[in-house]
Amino acid sequence: MKDKSIQLGIGKDELDDLDIPKRYQDFASVYNQKVEEWGYRAFQKGAELLNQYLNENEDILDAGCGTGLVGMALSNKGFTNITGIDASPEMLEESKKHQSYKALYLQDMRKTPFRFDENSFNGIICIGVLSLIPDIESLLAEFIRLTKHGGYIVFSQKEDLCKEREYEQILQMLTDKKCLKREFVSKPEEWLPNREGYENDKMLFFVFQVLKA
Repeated sequence: MKDKSIQLGIGKDELDDLDIPKRYQDFASVYNQKVEEWGYRAFQKGAELLNQYLNENEDILDAGCGTGLVGMALSNKGFTNITGIDASPEMLEESKKHQSYKALYLQDMRKTPFRFDENSFNGIICIGVLSLIPDIESLLAEFIRLTKHGGYIVFSQKEDLCKEREYEQILQMLTDKKCLKREFVSKPEEWLPNREGYENDKMLFFVFQVLKA
């Protein structure tokens, strides 16, 4: 039976009204411990992918940075110009402790546009976040706005939600419009292999280059 003490699955009809800061208020202090126990490694995979396409001195946005796991993984690879955004003040406080970010901002990613100017970043990484974002098309449009021509967007999503929310169709549309170029899509990989009830859940990783057609 699934442990419901920290519910990670949210129905699509609940997402618009979801109080994300409240959801993570108590989870922030134990988040890193829990995901370590559950065998969550997506932050490392995301950092490895970004490192294949961008240099360490380039400007990176960690969208939905949470407690800073992606930022730490990038920092360990030499990245120094990382900006983080998250909807939870408590998660941002945890991120500050690691000193991996040059700046951190409170931002609900369901609300666009963000505070940044067009073409602010060479790359955007968004790992373990998109299950909470109902409108992926609007968010990708914002990522494209913020990313310089030739830059890269790296993101992950659960396999079942990719199908449910028609990711393939949306990404193909943006590719056909010459807004994005598909660089890499992973095979399904483990999400939370050590968490009871989630052992068979899979996730996908994506890398797209921004073309600014």
